[in-house]
Amino acid sequence: MFDETTVDNPRVVLDVRILAAARARIDPTGHAHWRPGELRNRLVVFGSTGDLTPVTRENLNAAIRRLTAAKILLRGSSGQCLVYDPWAVQTGMRNGVWPPCPRKREDR
Repeated sequence: MFDETTVDNPRVVLDVRILAAARARIDPTGHAHWRPGELRNRLVVFGSTGDLTPVTRENLNAAIRRLTAAKILLRGSSGQCLVYDPWAVQTGMRNGVWPPCPRKREDR
């Protein structure tokens, strides 16, 4: 269900596309890394004129907050590092805690 085509489809709800992006890049520690601005620029949406435009930083952060409130992503997730709640995915992780993100987050 979640793959790269879901991430790129502007007709799919933004929150689902963010989950697809996280799922497409999740590593064994539950983190999905993106270069600064990469995810935001990839998540194009229909603008007010009907043209495709990158999602705004505010809309991206709001969607990440919704996914965090739903306990799908962990608090601290950002446009550079999306972190699934350990209980939302099966990765063989046993203690319910992911290690901290090894990358510096600049694009919040």
